[in-house]
Amino acid sequence: MKNSHSNYYNTNGLTGGELKNAVRNATNQETKILRFFVYNPGLFTSEEIQFKCSLMQTPLTSIRRALTNLSNGGFIRKTDVMKKGMYGKPIHAYQLIAEGQGEMF
Repeated sequence: MKNSHSNYYNTNGLTGGELKNAVRNATNQETKILRFFVYNPGLFTSEEIQFKCSLMQTPLTSIRRALTNLSNGGFIRKTDVMKKGMYGKPIHAYQLIAEGQGEMF
C-alpha cells in the first residue's frame, strides 16, 4: 500500500506518534479488507466486512473509510446491489475489481 497520510483523514488533529499509529492502523485495515476480497469473491457490505474480517472493535466509520479509499484506488467497487443492514435499511455492497487495476502494494 502506498506510504502516505491519504488513507487516514486526520480530522482530529493528531500529531507525532499518534498520527503515525493512526496511519498505520488505517493502512492495516485497508490491507486486511483487500485481502479478504481477493480470497472471498462476492458482494459484501461494510457491516459484513466488519464481521467477516474480525474488525468488530473497529468503528464502522473506519470500515467505510477503508472501503471508500479502496474504491477510490480502483481495487474494489461500490455496486448497485443493496443488502439489508443491521438497522433494517438497505446498504450498498462492494466487490473486487479485476486483478491488475490500481496500485496497492
